[in-house]
Amino acid sequence: MSAYNSALRKYRNPIYTIRGAPLRRTRELLRHGHSQNSRVSGNQPVTVSFDVTNTGNRAAADVAEVYVGEATPPVPRPLRELKGFTKVLLNPGETKHDSAELNRRAFAYYNVGKHEWTADPGKFQIYVGDSSQQMELNRNLVRQ
Repeated sequence: MSAYNSALRKYRNPIYTIRGAPLRRTRELLRHGHSQNSRVSGNQPVTVSFDVTNTGNRAAADVAEVYVGEATPPVPRPLRELKGFTKVLLNPGETKHDSAELNRRAFAYYNVGKHEWTADPGKFQIYVGDSSQQMELNRNLVRQ
């Protein structure tokens, strides 16, 4: 496990984060469509949907990062792993719907004994935010 992951588990916040200029915006997880699936099975992909709103007075871009964390992993894993991201260009006051698709590999880890990627059933948490330290949205997911 890397020093960063060890520090994140112990202290929950990194000492330094790398960030650009913040964009004033809000995100809301949509209450319909694929975002309501709380159970998936097999190789079924998961679509994480959300709205991004520019609440500032200038046109801007935002990068929404999608992270996955496993509740009780069978092997040591980071609390959250970056599994997708999208970039959205927004005019002042504009809201855009965006989504990211997570396939089976987003929930997998490399099984050294089997020499293959393994996606075990279990409970996962999906996060959407600016960085690993600023998560505006999260939801639970069970892989069967």
